[in-house]
Amino acid sequence: MSGSACEGFGAGGRLYGVTQISVSNSVSGSSVGREAGTSGAGTSGAGTSSFLVFLLGDVWSKVIQLNVAETIEYRFFVGRFLECDKTENGVELTIVRWETPLNARCLKVNGPLSLPVAEFGNFNGFNMVTSGWLTGQTCMQLRIHDDPIVMWKSRYRNQMYRIKCVPMDYRPNKMSHSDVEEDSIDGPLCSSTRTTVLVLNDREYNSGSQDAYGTVFNNEDYLVFKVQSFNCQHLGFQLEFFVHDPKLPPDEAPKYIGFTHILPLEQQRSLGVRLRLPIMGLRHKPIGEIYIDYLLIKPFTTHKCYMDVSYQGHWGMKGKTLDIGHRGMGVSQKHIELVHENTLASFSAAAIHGADMVEFDVMLTKDHEPLVFHDYTVHLSYKKGFDEEAQLFEIPIKDLTLAQLHSMKLSQPCCVAGSQIDLSKENDEQKKPFPTLKQVLLEADKRLAFFMEVKHPLTVESGKVELDQYFDHNLHIDKILEVVFNYAGSRKIVFASFDADACIILQQKQNRYPVMFLTCGQTVRWEPYKDFRCRNFPVAISFALSEGLMGVGLNLEIVLQDKDMSVMKKAHETGLVTFVWGEEANNKEMIKQLRRHGADGIIYDRIDFHRPRDNVQFELEDTTNKTLMKEFKDVGQISK
Repeated sequence: MSGSACEGFGAGGRLYGVTQISVSNSVSGSSVGREAGTSGAGTSGAGTSSFLVFLLGDVWSKVIQLNVAETIEYRFFVGRFLECDKTENGVELTIVRWETPLNARCLKVNGPLSLPVAEFGNFNGFNMVTSGWLTGQTCMQLRIHDDPIVMWKSRYRNQMYRIKCVPMDYRPNKMSHSDVEEDSIDGPLCSSTRTTVLVLNDREYNSGSQDAYGTVFNNEDYLVFKVQSFNCQHLGFQLEFFVHDPKLPPDEAPKYIGFTHILPLEQQRSLGVRLRLPIMGLRHKPIGEIYIDYLLIKPFTTHKCYMDVSYQGHWGMKGKTLDIGHRGMGVSQKHIELVHENTLASFSAAAIHGADMVEFDVMLTKDHEPLVFHDYTVHLSYKKGFDEEAQLFEIPIKDLTLAQLHSMKLSQPCCVAGSQIDLSKENDEQKKPFPTLKQVLLEADKRLAFFMEVKHPLTVESGKVELDQYFDHNLHIDKILEVVFNYAGSRKIVFASFDADACIILQQKQNRYPVMFLTCGQTVRWEPYKDFRCRNFPVAISFALSEGLMGVGLNLEIVLQDKDMSVMKKAHETGLVTFVWGEEANNKEMIKQLRRHGADGIIYDRIDFHRPRDNVQFELEDTTNKTLMKEFKDVGQISK
């Protein structure tokens, strides 16, 4: 097949399909760093494969065999070729953007094949385009925020700056052939690596290519430089600083005052925080310093992603409100009479009482087993002497293997001051704490959707970390994704996290499941998180939009500060799916009110007690666990 097309940036943003079909024996053309529109295709009953690749103004071709009357499924996407030392021709195709309706485009082979004229991403008037995922490259983010620039000379302190990020190629063969003089301020340029920039603040976000003289930085901004590379172990950066003068004519260059170099980042660490770098003046002497963070997102290589189906940009419940069981039937510390939270029994009970979805927490054990549990720590009961009273020792889940969790005498605090819930006495497998993610995926009712919160410790405003020395982000999330892709089957799953970096990584490592950002906002109930992206709802909404997340989960404590709940309306107007959570949701009248205000999902305790009987989206018609159902009927409408 061969054909020509224009990528959808032209007038009207139209993308034209193939108008001529022919046979060809070669694929021609190459463009490192150029964007290309591409159509993926496959036959019904078979995996999706790529059959047509085209560049702007160039004709590309590939031959495939098609049977008459076969149904061809295809999607349009925008790709980009990046340098890759591991491939024969030195480049590798990546996905920049792609169409993400639930189902792909279709056509039947019943004669001469012709793709109809189509507008990229337009489906019945709705734009359904999502950013691509990591097919093998690594994504690198440099972040600048929270008063990061310190100038030592007084004349520089009160100025505003433009910052430009220039990728540098530090491969030994590139360095040895570089034309750069040893005393030059410039490094070995990496011209094929494209840099995009994101500016995030309380009001809005802006994302795109950086200007010739960089991006204006305000102290209230969260500035992110993003690059993708297959050779990240040799990729460094040069940050260039220009004085920003709003009165300067557009055709005049701003004053260049200094630079700093960032050598290739340590590949074993996903996250670096507050790296201190000198800003060198034009005379090669330091004139100040800058603090930066970085994030490395590595590809998820255990599972290969295809284009056959994706839920990342699809929400099939518009106009409906989901009832979501918090940890199944609710927090055990508050309801000690009920089945324990985050257990198979708790999830089954929530389904019995009409939950559309259950929320639960996932973390790793010492032996890297994804575990369903909420707290970062448990209490180990021990005695110093035979006749002495047992004492409790707090120990992190990450320091215990799965076997140890299942065999030790462990407990956690409950609602009665000074008392503990024994986690070791339960004999019923369905009611036992510490189920693995694999077990929950395989044994919970297949019709029950999962809202899966990926736990990762954060730093609060006082500087205290929720848990020190936790697993590396990439390792942590890879282990969870491996289990999900192996055992989830057709189950509906939404990923979520309070950790903004975990959300970014979950979104970029796979293309199947949607991701939501959970945020406390300006809470007074707990100490707020230090991360700028957690600071308030407007920033959280801008962050979710900037990273292509499906939605946000808002703390109801803050939502209710406005009697009109206007923040939910604002989130909906941006196209984000909006869930709410918090103790205030444990009230039947409040749930009704939230439904009227258009909440897409409500996460709350005691589904059996609080859920209004109307507007039920999912309920088990029959249950195989009649004993469990009887137990909950016996408990009855007990107090909250």
